[in-house]
Amino acid sequence: MEKSPRESGIDIVGDIHWGAHFCQFYRSQQDLKDVLVPYFRAGLKQNESCLWIVSEPMGGHDAVQALQSEVPDLASRLEKGQMEILSYDKWYRESGRFDAEGMMEKWKRKLESALSRGYDGLRVSGNTFWLESRDWKDFTAYEKEIADLISQRRMIALCTYSLDKCKAAEIIDVVSNHQFALVKKDGAWEMIENSRHKAAEAALRRSGEELRKVNELLSATLNATHVLITCLDTEGNFILVNRMYAQASGKEPGFFIGKNYFDLYPDDEREAIFRRVAATGEPYYARAKRYECDGHPQRKTRYLDWSMVPAMDEQGRVKLVVLSFLDVTAQVEAQMALSESEMRYRSIFNGMLEGFALHEIICDEKGRPIDYRFTDVNPAFERMTGLKKEDVISKTTHEMLSGNDLSWVDIYSRVALTGKPVSFEHCSSSLGKYFEVHAYSPAPHRLATIFMDVTAHKQAQDELLKHHERLEDLVRERTAELEERNRKLAEEIAE
Repeated sequence: MEKSPRESGIDIVGDIHWGAHFCQFYRSQQDLKDVLVPYFRAGLKQNESCLWIVSEPMGGHDAVQALQSEVPDLASRLEKGQMEILSYDKWYRESGRFDAEGMMEKWKRKLESALSRGYDGLRVSGNTFWLESRDWKDFTAYEKEIADLISQRRMIALCTYSLDKCKAAEIIDVVSNHQFALVKKDGAWEMIENSRHKAAEAALRRSGEELRKVNELLSATLNATHVLITCLDTEGNFILVNRMYAQASGKEPGFFIGKNYFDLYPDDEREAIFRRVAATGEPYYARAKRYECDGHPQRKTRYLDWSMVPAMDEQGRVKLVVLSFLDVTAQVEAQMALSESEMRYRSIFNGMLEGFALHEIICDEKGRPIDYRFTDVNPAFERMTGLKKEDVISKTTHEMLSGNDLSWVDIYSRVALTGKPVSFEHCSSSLGKYFEVHAYSPAPHRLATIFMDVTAHKQAQDELLKHHERLEDLVRERTAELEERNRKLAEEIAE
């Protein structure tokens, strides 16, 4: 409820707030005039609906005369019903007896009527001179209930009690049921505060200060986050929005308060989810939900993580729903790009004719490479080596190779240490094949090898070399034969 100050009209009281419930002890009609005339004048000036319930020693006619001197337009205010003056028997004893329960309902209806007619609230005063001893117990119980009712509504109440009719015990009852009492002493009005109410107000102020600090912290936290957050009541009306939410909508935070979310953003699916959360108390979460920005061609498709989380009261009923949005478009697009890149990589990786292997470098305590662990191999690797991928992954070079193949570790170490790629040809004794190998480091602590099986080419080279050597032997033999024949022929000619 709004706590902005209202003029009481009574000098010693000053400003009061909606929910104020206090009393006056009087001895004379003049005492009533001193307090009630400025009290109602202030209410009328502030667009309040006013009700004065009179009893002895001041009747309705007296009340009108007293007000007329201070409220020049009283007649028009009486005519339109802003000011009402009723006898106690028309209000408290309308049914012939005092009915506490019925009175509570009458006050509620009176306030509703005042608000519906455009007044800011209801200001009342009731004179209790009519009370008989037999009614006192019921009336004091009623005063406790009415105090609770008034405290939660746009109402201000001033109850008046005749000192001549109140004994000491009754005065204590009256003071205990009101926030404070007005008493005339030595010709001047004084305030007697209810000590319990005063202590409660002090505690309330302390609680209010603590609540203010918590709210400030909460507000700072909500406005510091990059998450869009709004709180809705169970009907979908905005209660709170943070700065990021308002900025995303191009509005000020105050624009949303009191408006209905689904009036601004019609969405049957989301509204159905909201109604279910509000009814069941079960939260709802959606991850990377795709949204098309209709009506905003400059905006592309967005992806949002969003949730609806209920807040419960002490009885376990949903009090409000916290709706939050987190734009994860950049992350989703990055993941999509990564997946696409991974697909292209895998397509190339699996389609290569060359064998390809990725290794994780294993170092000793001094950071020197001492071995390599297979992390991935392509199908060509499997075809060329005869080794299955599932048998190779996570195995080290020393676990998979032996003999002269371990010389690769030394070569790979140089690549890892220097970052310079190397190319070499190697005959694998364990595989019985020749390979042309290219090794490089694509990232820290990573090593890649690309190799080709050149066994057939190497064997062809060896065969060609053998044929060449055999041809050279034949040429040498034939040359020797010719030289021998020529020598013999020369000898025969010489004879």
